[in-house]
Amino acid sequence: MTGGSDRFDAEAGAWDSNPDVHLASSLALKSILNHFPQLRNHEDVKSGLDVLEIGCGTGLLSFMISPYVRTLTAVDTAQGMIDAFKIKMERQPEVQNMLPVCVMLNNPDDPRIRLDPLNQDEKNANESELAPRRFDLIISHLVLHHI
Repeated sequence: MTGGSDRFDAEAGAWDSNPDVHLASSLALKSILNHFPQLRNHEDVKSGLDVLEIGCGTGLLSFMISPYVRTLTAVDTAQGMIDAFKIKMERQPEVQNMLPVCVMLNNPDDPRIRLDPLNQDEKNANESELAPRRFDLIISHLVLHHI
């Protein structure tokens, strides 16, 4: 992947060691829960919102918010960040509702974001044969200043 992601590929391994990034992600979660009370108030997370996170990095915010949402599709242009995200998922196999994808998302119908991570019938499907996904909420954190 190109588009300036080389820097973030290189920084991915040490990204989570920055306490400022952890603090910022915690504050972002607090703000999101404050502005979207349905995330923290619904009884059954499985009937909750499907969220698209643009610029997920290593997934700091993703893992914090995942208990409050039905699904979270996390995209980033830096393969190193997505690789770090996937390692975290391997270490937390109980987290089944997230899908990390390395993509420069410029098409809302991109086949790479069509998979619903909770739909077992789709696990072995060809992404391009799945219907386009629609999301209830789109979030982005620590990204805008890079655009």
